[in-house]
Amino acid sequence: TFSSGEERIFDMTYLMKYPVYKRLEDYEYFKTVHIENGVLVWKNGEVDIAPEEVYKESYEYEKAIVQWLCAKYGNKNLFDLNSKYDIIMT
Repeated sequence: TFSSGEERIFDMTYLMKYPVYKRLEDYEYFKTVHIENGVLVWKNGEVDIAPEEVYKESYEYEKAIVQWLCAKYGNKNLFDLNSKYDIIMT
């Protein structure tokens, strides 16, 4: 959820061409994501993505669909909605 109250999906597939983001292909590494001062951060800052980039490259989604998926898969934070690198933080 952004400070505007918007909830959006960020597909980070386009970043996988850059070497620094290749380590995110390891699902265990990918799951270490957390938000630090508004920035998505992995492994104490080894990899990060600025919130401006996340917003610019994200898109709106139908919340009801995500709620249904969460109920079906029993996971509040879904990774893998549309592609391997979608992030939904609700």
